[in-house]
Amino acid sequence: MPPVYVLSLPWAHFDRESDAPGIGRRKLSLESPITVPAGSPIWFTIPHGSEVRLSGHRMGVQIETVDYPLGQARYALGIASVGTRHSEKTLGVNLDGQPVGSFEIDGHFPRPSWSSLPQGAGPTSLWDEEVDLFVLGLIDLMRIADEPLGKHQSRWGQVAEGWLAQARLSVPPRALIVRHAEELHRLLADLASHPRKILRRSRELTQIERVQQLDVSCVRWLSRQPGRTVYESAGPRQRILAVQRYEDEDTLENRALRDFSQRSAGMATAYTRRYENLKDSIRWKSVDRYRSGCSRIGRDLFGRGISVLQPPVVPNYVLLHAQKYRLLWASYLELLRRIDDEDECWRWQHRLWADFTTLLIHMSLRQHRNIETIAESPLRISAEQQRGKWALVDALSGVFEVRTESGRSAVISFVRDAARSNTKYDGFLTGLGATSLIHVQDLDTRAEGVILIWPVHFFAEETPGLKQVVESAQRALANCLHSIGLQEDVDLSAKGLVLMSRLATGGTAQIEVNRREKDVIGHACRPVGDLLKQSVSRVGKIISTFVDELIS
Repeated sequence: MPPVYVLSLPWAHFDRESDAPGIGRRKLSLESPITVPAGSPIWFTIPHGSEVRLSGHRMGVQIETVDYPLGQARYALGIASVGTRHSEKTLGVNLDGQPVGSFEIDGHFPRPSWSSLPQGAGPTSLWDEEVDLFVLGLIDLMRIADEPLGKHQSRWGQVAEGWLAQARLSVPPRALIVRHAEELHRLLADLASHPRKILRRSRELTQIERVQQLDVSCVRWLSRQPGRTVYESAGPRQRILAVQRYEDEDTLENRALRDFSQRSAGMATAYTRRYENLKDSIRWKSVDRYRSGCSRIGRDLFGRGISVLQPPVVPNYVLLHAQKYRLLWASYLELLRRIDDEDECWRWQHRLWADFTTLLIHMSLRQHRNIETIAESPLRISAEQQRGKWALVDALSGVFEVRTESGRSAVISFVRDAARSNTKYDGFLTGLGATSLIHVQDLDTRAEGVILIWPVHFFAEETPGLKQVVESAQRALANCLHSIGLQEDVDLSAKGLVLMSRLATGGTAQIEVNRREKDVIGHACRPVGDLLKQSVSRVGKIISTFVDELIS
């Protein structure tokens, strides 16, 4: 059976010289589990035609490439999702149903919750909060393209406009919690002030003079008591079993109201913390008021004795047909779907980052002064994420003309899914794991080349620096090109662009913003405010520089 390797970076199989922590490959073995640092992508080399499953892991492995030659075998690259539960710290790997080894995630932490703690208290760790807010911010940027289109506006233009609005730091983006804050604040206040009550019945020992109703069970109880009259049977305390009626607010619809309020408070808290620098905007203040109101409603309903909603929830007649509660139930389902999307994007945040970088590359090509758009395929945003990905773009997302600084012209094609559907992408290069590429062709000499795009996302506090990552990518690219030259006797021109996430100002991964080796340039991007605008401009310049070098 061919061996299975765990990679911390997709190109690690071609970089056999790295000694930096968190960079490299490890062979799985049944003898002892290997250790994988938390916050790193978990890539697998999967033998051709085999199926890899992770024991104790719900989502398993996502195959990201077609198969490619490696030594005497053929492999494909797959990536595992990030666990959201404590039980997913240690995982076994099965190949075609047979165990091949296991690995343990050192420093594993699941997604923090904003809504599971009382009244949306939020994460207890500052770094957990930083990571989660980063993921939620990426979701907001991706969802900008899903807003209603303006007149004569394309989706690509909408994304560009929305991202520039973020850079101007004027107003936080629209989100589900914004719409709920605008539409539901009065409804929730009304339902909380007059929660629906039902009349319940119970049998209790009651003073004779206060008895109003007896049922069959009460009469049977009374017949078993000693005495010839009711008063004698009531005993010295003069009490008998009778039916009592009382109003009860602990109903399914009110439990749904409490759960919705608490979850909304948590989501609103995350939103206001994420855009705290925009607290003077009307939208931010609206969400903050909504957060405060939802927190108060959650506390009030808890004080009234309304219990926690226990899943699975089957809606009753009131939630389906009463006008106000029906609107509450529809909004509650929307909220749960959004929370599920956020949980899945946390699991697949490496794929979410790759999805974001696809739009970032396209925006950079559109916005650069020396690049002219020839044609674009439509951009669509899925209603629900697909394992961390939202954007629906054709394999060839755009064709552009570049006028380089030296005065040369070239046509470039941006291929989104490089490892699956591009004849210009050599089989060996597939093993480098680039998610997308830019194919370059000189208009005069017909000289060709490719620019490989690697999105890299680390989310631990201590991670490899940009320098180490770029050096590793340079070695892998050089080794791969050397292998191609030996086996196919061709001279393939290729460059590499590493787009690395920056979560905060501290940590080893944030020391540098840009780094260059011979054929690989790395750029660390934090997609917030003016930093996003700078990244769009910088990436456009890097691509223009590479095009000039490839056709010279």
